[in-house]
Amino acid sequence: MQEAQGAGEADTPAFESPDTLAARLADYLGRAGAAPVSVDRLTKFPAGFSWRTYGVRLRGFPGADEAILRVGPPYGLFAPYSAMPEFRIF
Repeated sequence: MQEAQGAGEADTPAFESPDTLAARLADYLGRAGAAPVSVDRLTKFPAGFSWRTYGVRLRGFPGADEAILRVGPPYGLFAPYSAMPEFRIF
């Protein structure tokens, strides 16, 4: 897997390291799709405001080989964040 790139990596908590995040995402999607999934690439985008935004290349997930992953912080002015309204629009 290619390691995530972008500014702000130093402030990323250990549980959100690129390798850990990719493993957790692959496990989650594997359970959701009932088949093994691997994350081939996780690339951090430089923008996204308070959200960490990644481009993800997947292998083994039915119907999707590329995705966008947005991770919102558990704190801040508008916490708790929800991406569900944006997801519904797309």
